[in-house]
Amino acid sequence: MNLKNSNNNPNHLFLYGSLISPNTWRVAILLKEKNIEYTLDLPPKGLKSKEHLQWNERGQIPILKDGDIIVNESLAQMLYLQNFYSESDSSSLLPNEKSLYGPIMARLLEINNLTSAYSPIMFKGLFGQGQVTREQITILLQELTRWEKYAQKSTWLATEEISLADIAAFPAIAGCVFVGISLEKRFPKLFEWYKRMSERPSIQNTWPFKETFSMPHSIPGLSSIESF
Repeated sequence: MNLKNSNNNPNHLFLYGSLISPNTWRVAILLKEKNIEYTLDLPPKGLKSKEHLQWNERGQIPILKDGDIIVNESLAQMLYLQNFYSESDSSSLLPNEKSLYGPIMARLLEINNLTSAYSPIMFKGLFGQGQVTREQITILLQELTRWEKYAQKSTWLATEEISLADIAAFPAIAGCVFVGISLEKRFPKLFEWYKRMSERPSIQNTWPFKETFSMPHSIPGLSSIESF
């Protein structure tokens, strides 16, 4: 069964969101990993429009539309694609073996903690929403320390093979690099993982404003980070 779609197919996939959103980006990476054709766009008539809210009552992105099926929440979208479009790639990003499935699912569902830790810093720095606090930096560094330990235990974040957890985590880790966290200096194993992931075509082909967002930037409040 050929699960790839075209625009003439009523089941052609639409991903509504922006790649600047780490949640949208992680789904786009997975679609590329699986070689699934899709269309990326903002919700019809814009964010928070009546049409948008009909699909997502919270007015959030991304939204995955598969024919008449609407799937919200990026991690749910990734699991949906893994379950129903697994024939479109040769790798097993979520193996059925208990010894692998458990760690991958644990890391996958833990990623929102990482996103929550860095998002306030990113938005404050990018959009001038006040100074980054010492407490926020401490929380982010503590969270990254956990992920450094995960990177020390195996080649990838959950197991010895790349999985959904790695794909879901990359936009958040890339966000940490963007706000100025030195992975190479503070989290060397995580930095090695970051470099391997960065070379994947699925990431190279979806990286938003790569020349900007792949480089560290000076975020107010991070200048004293080395004193932590």
